[in-house]
Amino acid sequence: MIKVKVDKLLPIVAYVTILISLGLMILFGFWMLYPYNPIVYNKLPYPVLNENHQVRQGQILSYSVDYCKSSDVYPTVIKRYVDGLVFETQAGRGVVYQGCRVQVVDNLVPLTLVPGYYRMQILIEYKMNPVRVITYTNETEAFEVLPKE
Repeated sequence: MIKVKVDKLLPIVAYVTILISLGLMILFGFWMLYPYNPIVYNKLPYPVLNENHQVRQGQILSYSVDYCKSSDVYPTVIKRYVDGLVFETQAGRGVVYQGCRVQVVDNLVPLTLVPGYYRMQILIEYKMNPVRVITYTNETEAFEVLPKE
């Protein structure tokens, strides 16, 4: 009598397993193929706001970001100073609000950054779902880092 119930239960379990697997495949396919567009940048490269595009070691570099953001996901931001060599700073959480705006960003220039001409390369990563990360790579206009006074 128990054998009869198991024989009827096995096909049901197999069909449910197949349906769940098919549903997960459709969900993962949607996550991978959906054309996410969390943000649109209106002006690239980012304009540097410092006078004469110059900043001293240990001082603030200011630039503006003109964007329209449609997603409520906050990005991870990695900033690099590039002049042929790459000087990478610590990754942080980006404060990017929804809607269209021009935001001024202040960034402390490291004391250890060698004087010279640079562009700041900014990698912005949006984790849209468990399997999809959208990455933007933008940069600022060229600027000069001067020695600390």
